[in-house]
Amino acid sequence: GDIVCELYDAPHRRIAIECKFDKGVTLGEIPDRDWFGKNSDTAWSQLIEAKANRDANEAIIVFDRASANAALIKRVDGVAYVPSIGFIVIVDSLSGNFDNLGAAFLVARSLATANPDIDCDHDLLRNIVARILTDLRATLDIKKLAQQNIANSQAILDTLHKSQVAIEFSQQYLSKFLEQGTLTSADLLEFYLGGDVKTKYAILQSDIAALIGTAEN
Repeated sequence: GDIVCELYDAPHRRIAIECKFDKGVTLGEIPDRDWFGKNSDTAWSQLIEAKANRDANEAIIVFDRASANAALIKRVDGVAYVPSIGFIVIVDSLSGNFDNLGAAFLVARSLATANPDIDCDHDLLRNIVARILTDLRATLDIKKLAQQNIANSQAILDTLHKSQVAIEFSQQYLSKFLEQGTLTSADLLEFYLGGDVKTKYAILQSDIAALIGTAEN
């Protein structure tokens, strides 16, 4: 790993961040590996190596959109998470956009501080993390829209609050899952149905409407 992040509130937990600006590096999933051919770096191999060499709990590998393998970019679509392997991130250094890395790090930090004795259901973990990453990326995209177009601020704030409420809701279930190692059938049903996100969103919308009304008066 090019960078090792030690977490201040969990000193024995680490996140390794590897950077590879190289078109020759592929995704490298196990079914695609040619064990009889020439060994070459892949996203998976670099993540596994970074975790092993740096004694890290989680690992992130970063690729730049301008210099990454086209097939890898298509498969990853910004940010991808592979349980027990790590996060694969595409950034755009030419435009200074590192939002995908920030989103991946936020989730990697939660995973790195999880109870290490829990035997997690990887499919369930992948689904929860994927949803959180989706909502985080949506929030970051909306922030850019707000900076570009103040005239549409109300519509942007509406969507931003939707994403924030959804992230908080998903984060609750991620924390519960990482603490307990499982979710009950009732928990899964509530997570699938969205729990009380509509109610919380409606309260935020009411507050915004009140502020707009005050400003207009």
